[in-house]
Amino acid sequence: MKRTTCRIALLSALFTPSLASAGNIDFNVQNQSSTKMCIYCGGPWFRLGFSPVLGNNHPSFFWTLFYTAEDNIFSPFGGWGCGVKTTTDPVGSDCSWVGTLPTQKVEFCVSNRPGVQVYLTIQPNGEVTSNQPSPPCNDAAASGSLGVSTAGQYSQDAYRFAGNAGETVVVTLDRDRTRGSEGEVAKLSLGEEGGAPLKDSVGAVPIAVTAKLPKTGTYEITVAYPPAHTPKPFRGYYDLDVTAPNGEPVVLEPINP
Repeated sequence: MKRTTCRIALLSALFTPSLASAGNIDFNVQNQSSTKMCIYCGGPWFRLGFSPVLGNNHPSFFWTLFYTAEDNIFSPFGGWGCGVKTTTDPVGSDCSWVGTLPTQKVEFCVSNRPGVQVYLTIQPNGEVTSNQPSPPCNDAAASGSLGVSTAGQYSQDAYRFAGNAGETVVVTLDRDRTRGSEGEVAKLSLGEEGGAPLKDSVGAVPIAVTAKLPKTGTYEITVAYPPAHTPKPFRGYYDLDVTAPNGEPVVLEPINP
């Protein structure tokens, strides 16, 4: 779940599908119905993206890039849903969304995987399909950086999530391979918020810890600089992934943004 201000980005363009920008998720749509349409998508942290008016009867190779979800401190990974409506407005003009947004016609999961993009198809019957898997979404992700401040203090990041008794949670820390880092060794901890760690590990990234949650409550994950004088300490940008294979969807919240 990167240290920038969350904002909604609206972008309208026609293009042939290509790789997404590193760290961001492009939302693309094609309208195969016989009616001009508008589409919106909503995701984690109140993200909303809106399309312009889409022309009708688009061929399968014709895509419109209408929204880019930035991968920042408020993670775009998790559950998304998209709704559509018909319109008579000119193609390419702004869609009017006055009043209540229409019911979402498709729900899907966006995972923290390199190069992930969303492709949505408005079918001839008005239904919407996605190239991403359907819920439940049981993983979440965050990104940040570790280092030493100008005052000589070692950095540490913390995240919280709600867990249920008996859930098995897997937490993985790895370097962000799209941005800079050096060294190898970091510290990763998982425990009850404000309490003692359930599991922690100091080692070369990628580091993984697995724990069965003892009770329902709020849990905390800490990504920290390794102990002093540790050889090859990790510095730079990291990716943090949390998965509950047999539990409810995970939502990570940064504690010290």
